[in-house]
Amino acid sequence: MRLIRLLVWGMTATVGVTAVLYAVFAYVPPLRVLVQQPSSVITCGVFTMIYLVVPIICTVCAERRLAPHLMRSGVIIGLVGLLAMYAALVLPAIRSFIIWPLMWGMLVGSIGLLLLPRRRPGWWLWARGATIVLVAVLAAVICLAVSDEIGLSWQWREIVARVVRSVAFLTAGAAAATMLGVWIPGLAAPPVGSMTPRPYRLRCPRCGTGQEAVTGEHHCSGCGLKIQVDVA
Repeated sequence: MRLIRLLVWGMTATVGVTAVLYAVFAYVPPLRVLVQQPSSVITCGVFTMIYLVVPIICTVCAERRLAPHLMRSGVIIGLVGLLAMYAALVLPAIRSFIIWPLMWGMLVGSIGLLLLPRRRPGWWLWARGATIVLVAVLAAVICLAVSDEIGLSWQWREIVARVVRSVAFLTAGAAAATMLGVWIPGLAAPPVGSMTPRPYRLRCPRCGTGQEAVTGEHHCSGCGLKIQVDVA
């Protein structure tokens, strides 16, 4: 719940800051010359709202000790990329370098999202590994396609664009198959409380009477307190 609140407040703050920056750079004549395209402020704000999910995913993975060093690097480098994105509004010369830290943050966030589900034996582990590899390839190809300092000719840029589209479709399919592999077994599982009752011994928290019971609904033999115990 705290992470969800953080996400909501972060998005709300992003909307407010973006609106203020756009009003300042677009309608204040002395400051209008600082930004060539004031509409790019809105693009930065929308990208920031999407990007706020990344540190939350990385933080959850780090707390569960799922590649903690990699997750921390995603948070830190991604934050550097966001700050550089806003700095590029005033300094267009650094614009071509922004894609690298941003893509690293998005890559680590995607890997964290794939690492969060519990491990399952069989094909799902292979599907998750293949999806992580495809996500990494897609991030690298996007960086090559967007970066100006590499100096690709238009023929090579067209080839890279086709590769981006192909890898993007493969990555989307692999991610969908991986997530369905997590959700479908859960849909087929029996509902809580529908399993065979199991005996256990308990002590009533109200009257302290020790007694035998079975899973499901039970009433204390001493005071009648209703107790519900289900085993998933």
